[in-house]
Amino acid sequence: MFDPAVGRSLGPGPARCIHCDAPISELRRRLSPVCEAPDCRTHGVLGRLHAVNRREAKHRAEQLAAERDRVLAGLRDAFRDRAAEAERAGTGFLIGVLPANELGVEAVAPDRIELFLERLRGIVVAARSVPVAAASPATEPGEPPLALQRAACGLCRGRCCRSGGNHAYLDEASLARILAAEPSRTEEELFAQYRSFAPSHAYVGACLFQAEDGCALPRELRSDTCNRHLCGELRTLHAEWLASDARELGLGAAADGVLVRTTTLSLPSAMGDTVT
Repeated sequence: MFDPAVGRSLGPGPARCIHCDAPISELRRRLSPVCEAPDCRTHGVLGRLHAVNRREAKHRAEQLAAERDRVLAGLRDAFRDRAAEAERAGTGFLIGVLPANELGVEAVAPDRIELFLERLRGIVVAARSVPVAAASPATEPGEPPLALQRAACGLCRGRCCRSGGNHAYLDEASLARILAAEPSRTEEELFAQYRSFAPSHAYVGACLFQAEDGCALPRELRSDTCNRHLCGELRTLHAEWLASDARELGLGAAADGVLVRTTTLSLPSAMGDTVT
């Protein structure tokens, strides 16, 4: 038997190729766990790369866990009095960690708006032929309540929005929904609306509409991705809240293991929560 990560024989008997099971010399075994056949040598290289990737992934996971533990310790210290007060009041107190957008802001260049509108014009014809599903509610069953979403996203300041660039995640399906909401609105009127909502300043290298005080677009003009996406940290926080009886939340936003912002939030007990 062999350990493909290190190429060692782990049992008695002659060494054998881990790919084709052909016998290999002890000298060859010391160099690689595979024989000289081209197919097996390729397999050996891929195996070593896989082992390296696994070690790097494990190291990164350990690093992230250590960063999270450090942030949680800072939050427990920051909310110590508030948590004690909540415990005395019987309302429960839950601490949660969220990502933090730490980009700076810059003036929005006029050509960015024109690039956005040019792309919009390019997909509006295709959007006309996309069937629009029945209107869906602002949230769906199982989603965090809007109060929690707004508090979390406001604290983070839109780390997940940074890839919006000059497209704002708008695609044919999103545009079809937006056009169907006001059938009498012309395409030029729609483009003028988007132009009017473009902020004077936005985060550097992020979405055109990602202003310092939040998304500059009203919810009905945002993409379906923007209206539906929940980051992993928010999903984890929601699951922890559902499993608890906490009505008070202490939230922290962290970047690279450093706590940069905090806020508190009062919510009804998860046991009695209804999505609206």
